[in-house]
Amino acid sequence: MNKLIYLMLLPVVLGDSYERKEYVQKFTFHHIPATFDEANQICKQEGGNLAVVTSREAENEMLTLWKRSGPVVNPTQGLNAQAFIGIQLTSKGWQTYFGENPPYFNWSSTWCWDINNQITLAMQKCGSLL
Repeated sequence: MNKLIYLMLLPVVLGDSYERKEYVQKFTFHHIPATFDEANQICKQEGGNLAVVTSREAENEMLTLWKRSGPVVNPTQGLNAQAFIGIQLTSKGWQTYFGENPPYFNWSSTWCWDINNQITLAMQKCGSLL
């Protein structure tokens, strides 16, 4: 995503267990605004990946952590209502960073909020919790 839309990010350490479908997850929340690509890079530098929501329970755990974690530091343009997860829209549809279909679906496929509060499907390329 080349546009500088700053939002919260929710990096997750998944390790090799994700590929074996055992879904052992440790969630970490970062308070610094970042683009999707920046958030993804931060996760990789820490040895993990952006979160892949695998179940309703995992979604609830992520949302609880996010709500308990406090405010985003210096949110740009007030954009502090989303946390990136590890899915993105590709030519094959929504996929995880492994190129797989997400194992759990519970999000809007059309909602997107840009820096000017415009909702545009063409801009919705990165998954996030709301």
